[in-house]
Amino acid sequence: AEMPGVDEESVDITYERGILELRGTAHRDTFEDFTVVRSEAPLGNYKRTFKLVEEVDVDNIEASIKCGVLKLVLPIHEKAKPRKISVRSE
Repeated sequence: AEMPGVDEESVDITYERGILELRGTAHRDTFEDFTVVRSEAPLGNYKRTFKLVEEVDVDNIEASIKCGVLKLVLPIHEKAKPRKISVRSE
């Protein structure tokens, strides 16, 4: 998810009853030497929710943020991964 102006201290990720929720607060650094005339990145609070499928291994979800881009890794349970079923002759 793109979250410009949000750092790791400003992000909150929760999971409850199949819903993954992202919350964050975007802020702009202030500078004494100039005034911002136009900004393409919105400021304020972010909130996004996602319904996860049951196959996601919620205990092993990983999150990282770099340059305003939040990366989530949602691993699949081993038992939900495709597997080959062998056929035997009778």
